[in-house]
Amino acid sequence: MNNNTVTKRMEKNIKSDLKIFEKVILMEARIREIISDIWNDFKSLLKYGMEIRPDLQSKVEELEAREKIREVIAIYTYCWNSKDVEGILRIMTDDCEIIHGYPYKGVWKGKGEAREFFEGILKTAHERGLRLLNQEDKHYVTNVVIRIDKDMRHAKAHAYFLRASFGWKGNEEMAVISSGWYFFTIRREGEEWKIMQMRIERCFESEPFKVKQYLL
Repeated sequence: MNNNTVTKRMEKNIKSDLKIFEKVILMEARIREIISDIWNDFKSLLKYGMEIRPDLQSKVEELEAREKIREVIAIYTYCWNSKDVEGILRIMTDDCEIIHGYPYKGVWKGKGEAREFFEGILKTAHERGLRLLNQEDKHYVTNVVIRIDKDMRHAKAHAYFLRASFGWKGNEEMAVISSGWYFFTIRREGEEWKIMQMRIERCFESEPFKVKQYLL
C-alpha cells in the first residue's frame, strides 16, 4: 500500500469523524435549546402571579378549583400506573391535545388519537424496544405550580415527573428510572376540571438495571 492510498484513507476517516462530531454538536445545541425553552415556560408561569380574588367566596372557589386540579393530575398518574386508558380519557376534554418530545415525538389530537397514544405506550411500546416487557410504573408528579385565570374557566399547571419502572428484559427483572416535565392546560366543564392539553418533555431515562421486586 503506497503513501497516497494511506493518506486518502486517513482523509476519508477524518472527514467521517468530522461529520459525526458536527452531528453531535448540533444535537447538543438542540438539546440546550429545548431545555432553555422548557425553563422559559416554567419561569413565564411563575411570573404570571395568582389572580387577586375580590372577596372571600371567590377565594374559596379558587382553593376548591386548585384542589380539584391537583386531584385530576393525581388521578392521571394512578390511571397511568394501572394502565387504565379509559380512566385517563375520562379526565380529558373531547378536543384534547397531547404533545410529546423524545422518544415518542409527535402530536395527538382528540380522544381517538389520545387513546392510540396511551395504548401505544402502556400496552405495545415494549414491542418497539421503548419499554420493558410487562413494565409496571410508579409515576410521580411533583412541584406542581397552578395558575387559574380570572374567570376560573381555564388553568395551567407545570410540574416535574419521576417514574420508577419495573419489568423484564430477557429472563431478568430490571428497573428503569426516567424524569422530565409536564405542562398541562386544564379547562373547567361544568363542575369538573379536565385536561385540555398535555405536553410531556423527558429529561433523561436510565439504562435498565437489575432490581429485586417485593411488591408492585
